[in-house]
Amino acid sequence: NLAKENGQEGPIPLYFHGTVRQGNVFINPGCGFPLYVQLVWKQYGRFGAYYYIARGLIEPYINNPYAVYEMMHASDLQKLYNQGYLDY
Repeated sequence: NLAKENGQEGPIPLYFHGTVRQGNVFINPGCGFPLYVQLVWKQYGRFGAYYYIARGLIEPYINNPYAVYEMMHASDLQKLYNQGYLDY
């Protein structure tokens, strides 16, 4: 188990932080997506990766209580993020 080999207790948290700095928030999955794809592909193989990629693209809309607000204010949030106010 990769987590145990590296001294981690419990499973590896696999979730990407989808910060879209510009463009359409529905098309661009965000800044952490390429790394997320590499991790799940290596850990679970091709078909497992497809499952987790699809889940990772859909689940934030279902489980995020702020999803509607973030979608309605996407351009304002992008401006604030690019100006450094939301950069954490």
